[in-house]
Amino acid sequence: MKTNKLLAAGALALSMAMTPVASLLNAMPVAAAEVTISGTGEQEILHNHTFTAYQVFAGSEENGVLSNIKWGGGINSGAFLKALNESTDSAFKVNNENVFKDVSNAAEVAAILVEQKDNVTLLDAFARLADMNKTGDGIQLQSGSNEIDPGYYVIIDTSSDDVIVGKPTAVNKTLLQVVGKVDIAVKTSIPTVEKKVWENNKGGESTEYRSGYNDVADHEIGEDVPFSFYSKVPDMEQYSTYEYVLHDTMSSGLTFNESSVKIYIGTNSTTPLASDKYTVTTDLTNGETFNITINNMKDYQSLKGQPIRVDFTAKLNSNAVIGLPGNTNEVFLEYSNNPYDTTKKGETPHDKVVVFTYEVDVTKVDNADENIKLKGAEFELKKDGKTAVFEKLNDNDNSVLRLVKWEENPTSLENNQTTTLISGNNGVFKIYGLDDGTYTLHETKAPDGYTIPTNGKDFTLIIKANTDNRQDWNGTDDALNTYTGTLNTNEYSVNVVKPSEGQEGSAKAEITIKNSSASSLPETGGMGTTMIYGVGAVMVAGAAVFYVTNKRTRKD
Repeated sequence: MKTNKLLAAGALALSMAMTPVASLLNAMPVAAAEVTISGTGEQEILHNHTFTAYQVFAGSEENGVLSNIKWGGGINSGAFLKALNESTDSAFKVNNENVFKDVSNAAEVAAILVEQKDNVTLLDAFARLADMNKTGDGIQLQSGSNEIDPGYYVIIDTSSDDVIVGKPTAVNKTLLQVVGKVDIAVKTSIPTVEKKVWENNKGGESTEYRSGYNDVADHEIGEDVPFSFYSKVPDMEQYSTYEYVLHDTMSSGLTFNESSVKIYIGTNSTTPLASDKYTVTTDLTNGETFNITINNMKDYQSLKGQPIRVDFTAKLNSNAVIGLPGNTNEVFLEYSNNPYDTTKKGETPHDKVVVFTYEVDVTKVDNADENIKLKGAEFELKKDGKTAVFEKLNDNDNSVLRLVKWEENPTSLENNQTTTLISGNNGVFKIYGLDDGTYTLHETKAPDGYTIPTNGKDFTLIIKANTDNRQDWNGTDDALNTYTGTLNTNEYSVNVVKPSEGQEGSAKAEITIKNSSASSLPETGGMGTTMIYGVGAVMVAGAAVFYVTNKRTRKD
């Protein structure tokens, strides 16, 4: 969406004083006025913008005021005068009557403006009507110093779209007296939006956002990931209505939870807006996931500058990308930027966050020879007292699994779900969708001919991902740097694979677990049993001697 061309903003609280019509002097030589355009405000100065000035009144300068007033070359005087005479705008009414009803020339119009110089609403409406009746090409102004004839002007931003798109933009039309030296400060007080995602393990502290909220996070598949938009109530004083629409686009690995939306407006607000105060739209055809519109945004004008926070969750689903480039979520804010034309909208720069998830490959091998891969080893994955439930990615195959959820005592599983990980023909089982954190691999069955390790059935699996958890991720550089898997005390470092053109990258740790074969125990007929048999024979012989001796003793 391209940003519409804008009216120049103005911190233009300049005097509207004019010499009364009755004492206007004869024409004096016209001396050029110097107009300097600079920028102020919450955002960057509008560099390289082009402005066009349309002269509403012309005249002669005397002691810093404009005299000998007549229509300027930038106004369609006939149409403008008729519009002033016939206007029903309440802003022009004084004592319930249009003050311009009977005026017939520029001098009479100017005299009324002098009388109403403190009536900001009237002056604002006058400037708006003048803009609607401007004519000609106007006078081109650039940032910096410009020379133009004295007069009263309406100034419009006529920059090309490529200059305006993604730049701070706001408007404020006013009638500007240009005599002598005039500085025009282009004010850029506009709404902004920042998107953040919650990182549950390594979020860090933030003074501007809540603790744990930044641009990068990692989570498990099946987990509801919290997101937030951060903005502020804009200055809407000159608007009768104000449009405020948040546009969100999620990658296919995230599923929006519509019922999770909560909106807070105001400093330290703890009560979310009622659901009828905003509208959530999801049936979009432009590639966006959802829009949130705050209805009647103008109602919050009294809270100007105070925070707006929008909270919601999205489930990391089965389409989640493993490793790079991650699962992104992007937002921009569409807002009203012209109080005189409700069809014109501005657009903030897009802000993006990313969620990562990871893979672990476990290989079961022979304790004496790691080249021997063991099929049929069975495990469960546990965390915080719960057991993982997986989805089988290949029918009837428990060796390639994707995490679905965690349950304390999984009993009722859906089709194609399991809690059992089984090593395949190559000795490997794969787990997709794990978070940075600590897990337990619990071995429940050894491969045929092997035994469960004597040092225990449980293995501590630690996944450590070095992610760039910052507040200024630009959406383009890699925020996942390194990835490590640790089993008990054995560490397996894995280089994060960066995606090639048109392909996805990955982040997986390849873990090895060893099993001892049953043949390493004493065998039937071997030295161990021979020794047992020998000891047994000695014991039997001894018992016989004892029996005979004891019998003779009793007989004697």
